Amino acid sequence: MGDWLRLLRTCTIPTLLAATALAHEDDPKLWALRPPHQAKPVFTTVPAGMPMASSGTPRAMSANGISLLSNLPLSTFGATSGNDCWGYTSPSGREIAMFGHSNGTGFVDVSDPRNPVVLLNAAGPNSLWRDVKVFSHYAYVVSEGGSGIQIFDLSNVDNGVVTLVNTVTTGGGTATHNVAIDEASGFLYRCGGGSNVGLRIYDLNANPTNPPFVGQWLNLYCHDVQVVTYTSGPYAGKQIAFACTGTGNGSGATRLSILDVTNKSSITTIKEVFWPGGAYSHQCWVSEDLQYCYLDDELDEPNVPSTTYIINVSNLAAAFLAGSYTNGNTAITHNNYVKGDFLYAANYRSGVRIFDITNRTAPQEVAFYDTFPADDAASFNGLWSVYPYFPSGVLIGSDLESGLFMWWVGAAPLDIQLVQGAPSLLNPGGQSLDVTVVENTPGAYVPGSAKLVYDAGAGAVSVPLASLGASSFRADFPALACGTNVSWYLEAESTSGLTWTYPEGGASAPLSSIVALGTSVVATNAMETAAGWVSGDTGDNATSGQWLRADPVGTAAQPEDDHSASGTACWVTGNATPGASIGTADVDGGTTTLLTANYNLTGLSDPVVSYWRWYSNNQNGVIDDTFVVQVRNGGAWVTVETVGPTGIEATGGWYYHEFHVANFVAPNATVQLRFRASDLGSGSIVEAAIDDFQIRDVDCSAPVAYCTSGTSGAGCAATMSASGFASASSTSGFVLTATNVEGQRAGLLFYGLSGASSAPWGTGTSSFLCVKAPTQRTPAHNSGGSAGACDGTLSVDWNAFTHGGPVLGTPFQGGTTVWSQAWYRDPASSATTSLSNGLRFVVGP
Repeated sequence: MGDWLRLLRTCTIPTLLAATALAHEDDPKLWALRPPHQAKPVFTTVPAGMPMASSGTPRAMSANGISLLSNLPLSTFGATSGNDCWGYTSPSGREIAMFGHSNGTGFVDVSDPRNPVVLLNAAGPNSLWRDVKVFSHYAYVVSEGGSGIQIFDLSNVDNGVVTLVNTVTTGGGTATHNVAIDEASGFLYRCGGGSNVGLRIYDLNANPTNPPFVGQWLNLYCHDVQVVTYTSGPYAGKQIAFACTGTGNGSGATRLSILDVTNKSSITTIKEVFWPGGAYSHQCWVSEDLQYCYLDDELDEPNVPSTTYIINVSNLAAAFLAGSYTNGNTAITHNNYVKGDFLYAANYRSGVRIFDITNRTAPQEVAFYDTFPADDAASFNGLWSVYPYFPSGVLIGSDLESGLFMWWVGAAPLDIQLVQGAPSLLNPGGQSLDVTVVENTPGAYVPGSAKLVYDAGAGAVSVPLASLGASSFRADFPALACGTNVSWYLEAESTSGLTWTYPEGGASAPLSSIVALGTSVVATNAMETAAGWVSGDTGDNATSGQWLRADPVGTAAQPEDDHSASGTACWVTGNATPGASIGTADVDGGTTTLLTANYNLTGLSDPVVSYWRWYSNNQNGVIDDTFVVQVRNGGAWVTVETVGPTGIEATGGWYYHEFHVANFVAPNATVQLRFRASDLGSGSIVEAAIDDFQIRDVDCSAPVAYCTSGTSGAGCAATMSASGFASASSTSGFVLTATNVEGQRAGLLFYGLSGASSAPWGTGTSSFLCVKAPTQRTPAHNSGGSAGACDGTLSVDWNAFTHGGPVLGTPFQGGTTVWSQAWYRDPASSATTSLSNGLRFVVGP
């Protein structure tokens, strides 16, 4: 995949600085900021009728014990960077993710985490820093960009409605770095927002939509805080703040301050804890038993590996540093949260890391998902925060460059598997696959929810799996047009309301099979070399955005990565420098053409051309352009497809297309394609790309009769035919038949795998042996009909016979060629038997 890790141009930094409020002096995050990762949203299931490619393609990321459910990139929110996240669960159980970003806050329904829905993308002051927390059914949002506290009403989220109800600006300056809420006591704490600004406190009990400012603590700068109301022990009834503090902007004499904030007008310091090499006390969270506090120092990692400090707070007045732990990684630790015996850490470039803290002072890493695949350097990119508290078990994470992630941690409650693996070929007559759906959690499977979802080019189609009893099922593909590329996956629902898929990526990483009896690759081009392709054709007049082969630089209209699983290059319409505006290198002022090489397709059975394309023309007010693909065989150009001006495939994203060459031009020695992107009429933002081009030949041939039938003593010439499709996997459905056989004669059908023959059957007979040895007989039976007439028939279901026990050729593989013939008694013949003609067929998958 393409290297998307490109630095902002030096000339863009002052502009960005001027437009973005700083959290504290010399904050390094802004200097490390990179352009957003340009991608389509990633969904792992797809609604019926939608193209499977509309589900997006996830990047290859290393992970252990965590599975991706979906990902909404920054472009979903019109943002240039992401920051914090939090969650809310409605009384009915709907789960809402709140995602802070450069321009505001996104409210996303993740009740179906494979298909998240944005309910509201609320504007806020432009800033790299934003934070959100929840009290009752209200969300409270703050930012370093100012505007005080935005308050959103979540009471109607079941109907998809989130409403901004107020903005509170009391309490001094309107900038805030973080917000914390003690839900037990009902008080909100604004953290930071200026040098030596500590805590500013509001009473949510008095009026949650217009809370009064009731106190402040300005002894030190406070970067973040967790406030807990104790319910037992010597501090029962007390509200205790675990505050990450320091002088100036927080980096001076950085520490953990443990404060008694019960009396808002008289806050007292219970204890302060320091650690060796302290650089910046960033964020902390206490264990649920209130015995230990886990604190991340944001600026110590260049000198130590990823390190979290463990502070014993069992006796608040005598709290002390109990130790630290590391997973040996080099990334910066940022935010961590405790749920039960697990700690969930967002560690920038190493992504989310989950630790088992059963032994509170010796955490062990048990799972991770790395959102920044390039490296784990100590730099401020990647995962900002996580929220692990949804009742469903879904974990969300917010990423600086890659947006909002939805994950599942641990084993899924349902395990869906194919019994014999995924076939590369599907039989044109239909095919059945054995499937198991195993409950990892007893009782988890929702009966009737197991489905096959496939896309044969007309959008997703859902087919229920046939239950075979217990955990066994059967997936049935219908008859499909030979040569078609089919994307597909399996799914089933658990009683938790979540859908599980095989493969894990579902619609975003589906299985792919070709409908054919056999196939061969004629040509392929992953665009890592030119391979005879050229940019430019007669009549081209675009003034910019001409086709070139490159590692694409992503914008909101152009891909950040090529499509290939390996390699970096694709053909793309122009390529600006990183950080340039969206219209810098798009197609302008006319048409630009990409020409393929000439391909010799002479003698092929049914050549099929396929490619992955990207086309975007929706990043402007006027949408009036199209992307045209054409083919020729030395003569006039014939249009294969026109993409746009509207539709989902004209909004960016990699989409697959294929066509049978013979449907447009006769395959010959000079078959060529061209791809044309244009900006005509009103000026528009137009980008296109092409990758992973292939020509394959598919074998969809019907059984072919050959050789000569013998004539029996009654003048009968037996003739072979077949119905259905020969299959290596199906146990029925392909019937070989010999008709015009003498009636009331014993006979059988036989086959071989070594080729055709034409050897005389015997002296004085007109029959020929049409099958080379060795041969395999099928069971003998009577031809029926009337004696002396040519109305007899011999037949066998070849699929059933070859699956009934070890016989010649078993187990068969798709693509095997078989030669077959019929034999029957003919007393009047000199050989006393006669033979039919031969029938050659190819075994499908």
